[in-house]
Order: sequence, then structure tokens, then C-alpha cells
Amino acid sequence: MIIIDDYLNARRWDIALQMLSGPHWEYPPFSGHDDKTCVWRIFKPDIESRLGWLLYHNIPRNHFSPMKVKRVGVNGQTAGTDSHWHIDGPQGHTSLIHFSSPVWNEEWGGALVVGDDVVDYKPNRAVIFDSSLLHCPF
Repeated sequence: MIIIDDYLNARRWDIALQMLSGPHWEYPPFSGHDDKTCVWRIFKPDIESRLGWLLYHNIPRNHFSPMKVKRVGVNGQTAGTDSHWHIDGPQGHTSLIHFSSPVWNEEWGGALVVGDDVVDYKPNRAVIFDSSLLHCPF
């Protein structure tokens, strides 16, 4: 697992925040999408693609050989929403989670548990790990 603070430069982070601040969010149980994770989601291919590009092009090449983006999922959690332990894909695939909210209070929680490791929420932090590892927000 690799943790990178200040992952996006100020310009790219501002672009990402503009996309995330739009009226694109849906809550799956009410929007017709079959998803067992009860978190806010963006199901817009153009936004997923643009956010994926911003995040992908910051992955340090010294840690990873060139890779192909297969899927971009945009999730958001608010008070009262709950995720579950899950894996994102098979061994050898890579997951990247970006803590995008620029304002955070430790009392809100927001940590990410990957296997036995706990990664605290820090704005603009990226966590990169093998997609086959069990993980869950905490």
C-alpha cells in the first residue's frame, strides 16, 4: 500500500472539486441502480472519465508500470450512510482512493481500513493498494 499526501496539485484538485460539487450525486437505493453499498455515487461516465484521468495521471510511475484504467467509481459518504467490507477486483489490479473533501474534522471519522492497516482521512490524500485487499471506510 502506498499513501501519498498532497496528491493533486492545487489546479487539478480545484478541477476535481468543481466536478464533485455539481448536482451529479445519486443515492443508489432510490435511483434504480442495483448496488448493495449504501453510499452516494456519481453514475455519469463523462465525470467518472475526467476524474479518473486526473487521478491516473498523478500515479507515481516509479511505483507502477503503465496500466490501463478499467473502471472509475465515484463514491461519497455522509452521516448515516454505510459501506461494507469488499474487494474491488482480482489480485494484480490496483485501486486508488482519493480523500477529496478539502475540509475535515477528525471527529467525523473517515478513516479507510485496508486489510489490517488504518489510514486516517486527510484532505487530498491518495491511498493506492492491490484491489484484492479487503477494505472498508471506518
